[in-house]
Amino acid sequence: MTKRHTLRPERSKSPRYLRLAEWFCYFVICLGPLLVLHPRSPDESQLPSVLLSVAILVLGIVGLGIVLGRKHSLKP
Repeated sequence: MTKRHTLRPERSKSPRYLRLAEWFCYFVICLGPLLVLHPRSPDESQLPSVLLSVAILVLGIVGLGIVLGRKHSLKP
């Protein structure tokens, strides 16, 4: 068989920076909100800490969507 008639299409690897960015986004999604939380006294409001955790989580999800979109657009 010639190269054009192979059973499986050839897959090219995505650029290294996109793979690293993808793993960084996974890290931000999983561990980012945990890094923001810190012990406070019971009478202090938890709202700023919770809002920052949610913002970091959303930022990681949006970043992952952008990175995966770029990876998908580079595939032949």
